[in-house]
Amino acid sequence: MAFAWRSPVCLAVLTALDAFGCAAGHAQAPLSAAYCAKIGDDDMLRAPPPGMQAELRRAYARLLGGGTPDDAFLQSNAQTRCMGGKLLACFVGANLPCGKIDTTRDNPGAANWCREHPGDKVIPLAATGHGTLYSYACDGPHARVTGTVWSLDQRGFATKLWTPLD
Repeated sequence: MAFAWRSPVCLAVLTALDAFGCAAGHAQAPLSAAYCAKIGDDDMLRAPPPGMQAELRRAYARLLGGGTPDDAFLQSNAQTRCMGGKLLACFVGANLPCGKIDTTRDNPGAANWCREHPGDKVIPLAATGHGTLYSYACDGPHARVTGTVWSLDQRGFATKLWTPLD
């Protein structure tokens, strides 16, 4: 039986693989300012392109202030993506979620915290996770949303954690 590469199933698999840069003959384009200008938006987080240490240092200073991180730190802690035709950078840290922010209101960590600490006015991020949109408090043994932690851009990422690479 001949294998039909153009079958709907094969095309769906190739499309899914292409999203991760895995499909044969469909290598994922490296991120660059030119690539981002061409495609507009790409929410996949990637390591920064090589040779952009000066741009990464300026982005780091804009986002996090002072300090002069070395090249190894910049390469291992920076994430890039495309938004609005621009190449953006974020720097991963203990409290700095570069990925899309979770906008679901139900938070299992907050619910568990309130069962164990009923009435607490603040639930720590260690319980809720750093990538959640909301802050929580306990109404008795039940978690309730008290506000938001992040302001989101139109793609669902924390605005203050991302800056253009120039």
